[in-house]
Amino acid sequence: ASFDEMQPVAPRPGKSKRSKMPKKSNVKQSVSRASGPDSRQQAVSQTNLAIEAPNFYRTDYYSNPNLPHALAKGMDYQWDAIGPFTIPANNTQIRIPLYSKTHQATSFYETTPVLEEMAYLKANLKNTEEQAILQGSANIFLNKRYTSQSQLRTTIKGGSLDLPLGADENIRIKHNITPKQRKDGLLNQNETTDYSVKIEVGNYKDKPIQIRVFDLIPKTNNTEIDIEYLESSHKFASEPNANGVLYWDVEIPAGKTETITLKYSITRPKNWKLWGK
Repeated sequence: ASFDEMQPVAPRPGKSKRSKMPKKSNVKQSVSRASGPDSRQQAVSQTNLAIEAPNFYRTDYYSNPNLPHALAKGMDYQWDAIGPFTIPANNTQIRIPLYSKTHQATSFYETTPVLEEMAYLKANLKNTEEQAILQGSANIFLNKRYTSQSQLRTTIKGGSLDLPLGADENIRIKHNITPKQRKDGLLNQNETTDYSVKIEVGNYKDKPIQIRVFDLIPKTNNTEIDIEYLESSHKFASEPNANGVLYWDVEIPAGKTETITLKYSITRPKNWKLWGK
């Protein structure tokens, strides 16, 4: 008897988005016998092998994020100059205007007192044009007065873009944290610290303002430390996320001060010292 074995074929080199081959080799062998013309029995063995192949799939990336095709997020955009321009041969760069458009924007204030006791004015606009707003540096003007320089991100049609308009000193921010320690239990005493956060936002402008106030509740991966939210004087516009960041949206009348309070507690074993990152 003779045996004919089917050998596996190596895959062709090249890129592949996702391999459909199983990770583990799977061997299946079958043997059959057939009668030939000369009445001699012939045994045929077939071996099917599955070969482990690496997964070459990965998302698109750019070696230089400032290349034109990277700034356009892989899309093809074209702008035509408004007319002919003369480029002098003096080894200097000149700017050629390509596009001008006025967008309606909604302004609002933001503050993160735990980092800085300052309120910042921002504007949000929606791109309603067919062309994208490409990533790049931009000079920001408010009421025809230069306020800051910012870095825009690529925003396609229908997308929204936030623009910083600078700090406003007519909004006063104060942030204060008061800790109070207590002990729990009789035998295995745990130590608990109650924290009371007080944020004061004073509107010294002659009109009401809408302001988003950010704060946070600490987070930990240590199972022996328990962090418990207690109460807040205002309803959260956004509940604490995975990093403990939360915020309130508050409207403050002209000449008034709004006070926001937040309380939480941290419980840990006795004589433990806590520190944050």
